Amino acid sequence: MINSDPSRIEYLWDTMWWKLHYVGRGGLVSFAISAVDIALRDLHTVYEFEKLINNGGVSFLEPDVSTCCGITGWTRVARMAYSRNLKVTTHGVHEIHLHLLASIPNASFLEVHGFSLERFIKNPPEIREGVMTSGLAPGHGVQFQWPALKEHLVT
Repeated sequence: MINSDPSRIEYLWDTMWWKLHYVGRGGLVSFAISAVDIALRDLHTVYEFEKLINNGGVSFLEPDVSTCCGITGWTRVARMAYSRNLKVTTHGVHEIHLHLLASIPNASFLEVHGFSLERFIKNPPEIREGVMTSGLAPGHGVQFQWPALKEHLVT
């Protein structure tokens, strides 16, 4: 991992993951993957991110708006990261994270999640040549197509 290009995130993850198959679920590689997971997506409160940042345990953060106290919590984490010159990326709900990343100066990559809301919303974001663009709706831009959601109604 030393001297690897830090922007090749998928390569770094795959390299660490496959080393687990050779050394088992213990040792340094396992701890490294655990640290990556925790830093990237397993924190759910502003306080948890604050502790991680204050202890120097992360070089970029991946708050998830759906699990990190909503938009207010997400923006607080992004501001904390900015105050420490740290980048912010995203996890899940890319339809909303697209707008959040566009609103901060320390944005990094947008994760496009395997499960998306596109089939349930009007004017979903589009990806063209590796760039996602949002619609022109106000706010976060997500306007639900209620008839499409009807089949998932739980009563």
